[in-house]
Amino acid sequence: MFLAAGTAVFKPGIQGTLIRSTNRRNSSMAWGIFYQTVNIGGWIGPLIALYNRSHLGWTYVFYTNAAIICLNFLLLLTYREPGRAERLARQQRIRDGHERQRPLVAEALAELKKPHLLLYLLIFVLWWMMFPMLWDVLPKYVEDWVNTAPMVQRLFGAEGTTNPVWKFLLGLDANGQTIQPEGIVNINACMIMFTCFLFAHFGSKLRATSSMCLGTVLIVIALALFGASHSVGLAMLAMVIFSAGEMLASPKFNEYIGNIAPLDKKAMWIGFSHAPILLGWTIEGKLGPVLYDIFSSKDVFARQLLVERGLSPAQVTEQALPIGEAFKKLVAVTGESPEQLTQLLYNAHHVGMTWYIFAAIGVVSAVMIWLYGRWVQRLARRTPVA
Repeated sequence: MFLAAGTAVFKPGIQGTLIRSTNRRNSSMAWGIFYQTVNIGGWIGPLIALYNRSHLGWTYVFYTNAAIICLNFLLLLTYREPGRAERLARQQRIRDGHERQRPLVAEALAELKKPHLLLYLLIFVLWWMMFPMLWDVLPKYVEDWVNTAPMVQRLFGAEGTTNPVWKFLLGLDANGQTIQPEGIVNINACMIMFTCFLFAHFGSKLRATSSMCLGTVLIVIALALFGASHSVGLAMLAMVIFSAGEMLASPKFNEYIGNIAPLDKKAMWIGFSHAPILLGWTIEGKLGPVLYDIFSSKDVFARQLLVERGLSPAQVTEQALPIGEAFKKLVAVTGESPEQLTQLLYNAHHVGMTWYIFAAIGVVSAVMIWLYGRWVQRLARRTPVA
């Protein structure tokens, strides 16, 4: 709760500063660069966390994060607020009685009644139900189903690598023979870190809604690819496609709302932009694991196969066999290799269904973004709103 409260105070200030410092001519590139710099931390953070949890323990993951966050106190010494003089002058007029300020709640409700804002936020509630699958479900999917050893062998040979630099950068295990889930997911942040400015330049040539729609379509393709196969090569290709879609869609989400907001309500509107994240990610955070448990859980499938191979239902309960231990037990009971059993379970179940369901949600959101863009175009011909 403290982490959420701190983020809620800190992040809108950064985004509001970006909005106040840009205009329609340069906002696309500015938001792209912002997104790119955020993902520098997004790339190095999981690798540091992986190293800490593997070599020192989970406690040090949090201590290290706390120490890095403290560096912001030094960086904030360089901060200069744009429009500070105007803000202070307005506050003085309000104190002197020359200007009346409505209650914040009343102002917020009045803004939310605007159809083009409310509809935009509702569309992205759906979008944020699809998007967070990368972080909430993919790590477990990689751990359960994706055999990353062939990729390491292709790069370094049959024995993998003992080079600590490669092990750190690629997110390899302690033996240097497999890529950990953090390493696969980190392709996303790495690609954004190096190429987001290129996608921002390309996105600046498109209407904001067109860029968001195209990016969403690419994310849908990536989710479908995750569901189509558990090949490590295809998983990496899906990560690249997902990252391209994210760079076309996600920065545009904030840029667009900042551009259409009234000049004196930009900070309020960027605050509204966090509501779809709250609602969509909360729903996905409940729905994603439930669907994974039904369609894709290796632990659940292993328990079912253990019963088929002779164990009693009482022997495979979570009390008798802790969560995460069922597949190891299956290997011990059957004597078959982990690779053979993984393929057997994968072939016997519709493992990709979880991804297809969220890809379908993405298709709906892409259609809604496209329709919204056409509606706003017609609206713009009559009014200067968008």
